[in-house]
Amino acid sequence: MVVAPRYDLLVYSVLTDYTQGLYRHRNLGLVVPWHQFNLDATDPDNWAWLERRFAREGVDRTFLQWFAEEFEWLGGISVDRFQENIRWLAGSLPEGARMILLNGAEVPIDNPNEPARHLHHREMNTALDQVVDDLPNASVCDMRVLASSQDDLMSDIRHYRRHVYLRIAEEIRFIADSDLTFQPHTLGKRTFDRAWRFAGRRKVQARRTWRRLNGRPVGRA
Repeated sequence: MVVAPRYDLLVYSVLTDYTQGLYRHRNLGLVVPWHQFNLDATDPDNWAWLERRFAREGVDRTFLQWFAEEFEWLGGISVDRFQENIRWLAGSLPEGARMILLNGAEVPIDNPNEPARHLHHREMNTALDQVVDDLPNASVCDMRVLASSQDDLMSDIRHYRRHVYLRIAEEIRFIADSDLTFQPHTLGKRTFDRAWRFAGRRKVQARRTWRRLNGRPVGRA
């Protein structure tokens, strides 16, 4: 989410667009993204696995039954709709601002939950290249070059080893051709970020701890 009304550079990864499935509300027509495009969350055959996978987030049989009644599965985003969204995003930038889009790696990886995902990335990357060619305020940070072997990947095609993230940062700085600088977080900020990332349902306590560390009144979260 972009909060500032004015900015010079927007960096956006399209991996969520490549990955998530779409679900349309049967009455309202509202379309929402969730999880993987190749797994239908409205299919009862998938519910046991989804309950185990997302138990911490509160996904249970009651929720899945409600979700299946309210929403229909559309699969992944189409190439045409994806390109339309990229054009809209480019058109929404402030005057003079630029956009850098991080695409997806195309490295084959043995992951039974995401079979042949590199081929899907290849199709979507081609669609991204086509639309960006017509957008003067957009560029691609090309993960096909920055993550080109299995040694660059973690357990799936979307998560990289640390040296790849350094390459990404350097490439973004090069494309931006600006005086971008790195400002490290303080120890307290880094500690809070880690607590917030893993706290789950304990985020309220994490927020209160952060306030105590900074000498702020705790009060109500």
